Amino acid sequence: MLQKIKVLCVDDNFISRKKFTESLSKENYGVAFQLELATHAQEFLNKLVNFAPDIVVLDIHLAEDSIDGLGLLAKVKATNPQTIAIMCSNLEDVQTIRTCLERGADDYIAKSYDTGTLVLRLMKAFQLGNLQHGSKLSHAQGIEAGYAGQTMRRIA
Repeated sequence: MLQKIKVLCVDDNFISRKKFTESLSKENYGVAFQLELATHAQEFLNKLVNFAPDIVVLDIHLAEDSIDGLGLLAKVKATNPQTIAIMCSNLEDVQTIRTCLERGADDYIAKSYDTGTLVLRLMKAFQLGNLQHGSKLSHAQGIEAGYAGQTMRRIA
């Protein structure tokens, strides 16, 4: 049976949205991603209510918005703490990743990802989110411990 995972992504960059769409447009490993995209914060917040995603992917820097990805992360976690939140950015420094995790992100993906890595990370985040339902401390520690080098991979 095909599993469906609802993903809502906000990114103000057209090329990033296109790459994300292409990465998730076909069935992968028995999973179909139902994808919604937003180009700015208000569109994201509207879709968050109507679409009810399993996973949100948030670009950290939204150029034209008064609220950035971390601000959206706070709103997501305040309204539905079980929603899996993954931050995405061109920044790959440890401090940025740590800040995202400390503020409630479930994972961090550098925009230099390849399609296979993105799909597997989303699937794994979904599975872990379903298993843990709020055990954030051990989950965040596992994520942070797994970051090394440029690949920004999580070890669970």
